[in-house]
Amino acid sequence: MLCLSCCCFALQTLDQVSELLCCPITHEVLRDPVVAADGITYERRAITEWLATHDTSPMTNITLANRELHPNNLVRTLIEELM
Repeated sequence: MLCLSCCCFALQTLDQVSELLCCPITHEVLRDPVVAADGITYERRAITEWLATHDTSPMTNITLANRELHPNNLVRTLIEELM
């Protein structure tokens, strides 16, 4: 039998993980996660749209070193395993 504090900890951890698997722009679960030059993972469509009119990070507002996007395969695998 699990104790109440263990259940609460598990729920908090699940909430934190679910936040990490969501795009900070759309707030939806990532489907095509990519990492931008700011080191943050975004949904490809959302960050591509942002970069069409900005040269800054949508999270920090700091100018990005480049507009390259790299697949985040770890996040993609985690989402696939959890879904």
